[in-house]
Amino acid sequence: MKPAEMSPSFAVHWARELGADPNTLERLRGGINNQVFRCANAAQKWVIKGYPLQKLGQRDRMKADAEFLRYSAHVAQDFTPALLEVDTDRRCIVMEHIKGDAYHEGYIPCQSDLQAGFSFIRKLNRHKQ
Repeated sequence: MKPAEMSPSFAVHWARELGADPNTLERLRGGINNQVFRCANAAQKWVIKGYPLQKLGQRDRMKADAEFLRYSAHVAQDFTPALLEVDTDRRCIVMEHIKGDAYHEGYIPCQSDLQAGFSFIRKLNRHKQ
């Protein structure tokens, strides 16, 4: 089976809208309650994050993620992927892909990685003083 045949319709739809072959869809690890995919064309990569239907009385996680990305882009643009689309009908968001490597269990981050993390947190909270 091709990846597009196994992928949810929201991911296939957005891969096509972005100009990527739906067969480039790759499910990413993480996203405990969400489905996260990466797709690409020859020039660019994107991340598509799908959310379950919102249950009555629960916080809308898709809306919260979109609001956080907008805020983060405003105060810490150099640390934040661009939010390209919020698709309320398909319950997903589309973001630019930022290249990076995951930390594996037992890995000790270098000083520059820690400093970048501290800088990001400081930028997010700079208006709370």
